[in-house]
Amino acid sequence: MGVLGLGILLVYAGSRALSSRLGARPDPGLLSGSGAREGGGDGAGAGGGGGTLATTDVVGFRTALARSLEERSQVLIIFSAGPVPEESWCPVCRLVVPPAQHLSEQIGYSVLRVNVGDRPTWKDPEHPFRTAPDLQLQYVPTLLWAAADGSFGPALGSVEKCAAAPEGRRACVRGLLEEFLLQRS
Repeated sequence: MGVLGLGILLVYAGSRALSSRLGARPDPGLLSGSGAREGGGDGAGAGGGGGTLATTDVVGFRTALARSLEERSQVLIIFSAGPVPEESWCPVCRLVVPPAQHLSEQIGYSVLRVNVGDRPTWKDPEHPFRTAPDLQLQYVPTLLWAAADGSFGPALGSVEKCAAAPEGRRACVRGLLEEFLLQRS
C-alpha cells in the first residue's frame, strides 16, 4: 500500500474514532452516487447519524443546492475533482473527501458533493466556480457551508499545508476536518 493509500486509511480510521466519541452510528462503507440522493435522514440537524448525500456537477449545482436546503437549514458542500473521490485526478481530494463525507454523514449533516470537472476544465481561469461572485473557488477540495438564506459560510481552506505538517499528514487533515465539522454540531 502506498503512502497516500495509508494516509487515507489512517484518516478514515480517525474519522470513525471521532464519530464514536460523538455517539454516531458507524457506517460500514462510504456512500457514493452520481446525481442521486442517498442515505437517510429526517430533516433533523446534527447529532444521531443519518445524514444525506447528494452528488452533482457544475451544471446541476444551484438546483441540487436548493433541493438540499429545502430539507435542511444548512448543507455541507464538498467541491472536489471527479465523480468518484477515491479515483480523483486530485491527490488532495483523494485524501480529504472520503473521510470528510463519511464523518459528515455519520454526524447527520446534509452533504452535497460537487464535481468540478476534469483537470483542464478546473484549471481554466473562467471556470464557473472560480468566477461566481458568491463562490470564487481557488482550489479543490473546498468544503464550505451553505445556509437556507443563500449565504455561504467560511471554507475549510487548503489542506495542502498538511503535506509538510510536523505532526504528520494524517493528524493534520483529521484535525482540520474535526474542527471544521464540529463547529456546526
